[in-house]
Amino acid sequence: MIAKREGNYLRRNKLRFFILLMALGAGLQTQAQIQAPDLICVANDTLTWTIPANNCGPFQAYTIYASQDISGPYTVLASITNSGQTTYVHENSSTMVWYYYMESDYNCSGQSVEQSDTLDNRIPAPSPIDFVTVNGNSVRIQWSLSPSPEVFAYLIARNTNLGTTVIDTIFVGNTYQDFTADPGVRPETYFVTAIDRCGNASLVVDPHNTIFLETENQDPCMQSINLSWNEYINWPAGVARYAIWVSTNGSSFEEVSETPATQTQFSFQDVDDNTTYCFYVEAERASSSFISRSTEICVTTSVVQPVRDLALVNAGLTGDGAIGVDWTWNTNAELAQASISRSVGASGMTAIPVTLSNPLILNNFFLDEFPEFNLAPVHYVIETVDDCGENRSSNEVVTVFLQGSNTTNGINNLSWTPYQNSLADKITYDVYRIETGGIPEKLNDQPFAELSAIDEVNLANPSELESCYYVVANATLSLPDGRMLDIQSRSNTVCLQQTAQLWVPNAFVPDGFNREFKPVLQFGTPEDYLMIIYDRWGGKIFESNSFSLGWNGQKDDRPLPQGVYLFQIILTQANGTRLEEKGSVLLLR
Repeated sequence: MIAKREGNYLRRNKLRFFILLMALGAGLQTQAQIQAPDLICVANDTLTWTIPANNCGPFQAYTIYASQDISGPYTVLASITNSGQTTYVHENSSTMVWYYYMESDYNCSGQSVEQSDTLDNRIPAPSPIDFVTVNGNSVRIQWSLSPSPEVFAYLIARNTNLGTTVIDTIFVGNTYQDFTADPGVRPETYFVTAIDRCGNASLVVDPHNTIFLETENQDPCMQSINLSWNEYINWPAGVARYAIWVSTNGSSFEEVSETPATQTQFSFQDVDDNTTYCFYVEAERASSSFISRSTEICVTTSVVQPVRDLALVNAGLTGDGAIGVDWTWNTNAELAQASISRSVGASGMTAIPVTLSNPLILNNFFLDEFPEFNLAPVHYVIETVDDCGENRSSNEVVTVFLQGSNTTNGINNLSWTPYQNSLADKITYDVYRIETGGIPEKLNDQPFAELSAIDEVNLANPSELESCYYVVANATLSLPDGRMLDIQSRSNTVCLQQTAQLWVPNAFVPDGFNREFKPVLQFGTPEDYLMIIYDRWGGKIFESNSFSLGWNGQKDDRPLPQGVYLFQIILTQANGTRLEEKGSVLLLR
């Protein structure tokens, strides 16, 4: 039929347009035209038309032209001299395809003759369905118009319990809304047929069906909703994809996922308890903008809430010599049990039960009075079991473990293990020193990125005899619930004591400037002290157990003569370090 419109029909309209242009160019009014009969249809061998209204002159005939090629040539098939005749039988038309058009012959001098539409003796060309889609409780159908000019209506049919039944006839447009359908109970299947006034009907094209969305019975321990739907069929290029749309508690629908054309199931995960989810599915036609929307289905959930946002936030030493453990989880989780699992170094995990409250607390803290934090890094993990028996583990956090050593030249060397937390980023370290009787003082102007530091002790400052150190790790956490936290984790404390050094004079003058013989102690306070003075034959002359009490060169309150004497000094520091010095000293008079 498309070819017909490009043939005689366009040829006649081009001619009319040309005549109109000529008349306008000459400044003349257009003349009346002799209207052709309206050739409305051809049923097998019978042509049917309506009588035209021509009043310009007496009627002479209706002329029927025919050809077996739409492009012609056309010859006169019949001349109808009865002005009231509206049908004609083309005898011996056989089963061949014929094309027809008509003209009116009136005695109207100087007026142009119009031609009717060109029709053939075939049935109308079909009208493919564009889509059928669910619209609330009804169904909307759209189809492509038949290219056959004789088509004047479309029959809409649907599969029912009685079979395929015509439900309506559409005379204008190419859409229909079926309010008698029940797409929420079953898929509805539709057919569209083009018809002409002679009762000729097009071939029945492939039907299209609505998408019926269903959900399976919900398992409270699965935290998911399983959807399934029937396949959308008979698009020429097929389905490109299925889009899944969801609304939560009455919110606007959002597309949450998609499946390929071969998949008609989807599992919606991580559902919340006592929440209403509504779903629909859209089929998208390949290489087209057409879509078909499914029925809408709503589910109010009743599920066991698992732990979703389980995170071990931090673990670090407190000022009281215990380890503080912080963690977070979703407060609506339904837990059967929870525990803090701890290990030191490579040793096995020890589970510390956690007392659960209902509802849970978002931010949790536990003080682990664990003395072995001074032995090695301590590892922590939070373990949970929900009411469905599902086991979950948090991220692992490992504390910072500090070690140190000193040298005889007043240098304290510090090194530490890294702070470990998979949620942490941009980890840096600050080192703090506590002098005897002092408060913590940060050693570094800028945080350390490495894992070691040195501290030079002032040997002339008695307060630096013993220096204690700890390290603080700084990091930013990205929690599973979307929160960002800045945290600090403190290490164990290490104390380094400078080794005591004895300086012993080799001579003294009781009656002069240096009147007593006693050692000078650099750093340290002795726990035990003993100094013994001997004469050259090994006889004991003097003994002192007080570091402040020296020998004045006398025995039994009598001055001893000038000469060389022997000494032995034994000093034990508070940290257990034992120093012993032996030698001789010259007594001068």
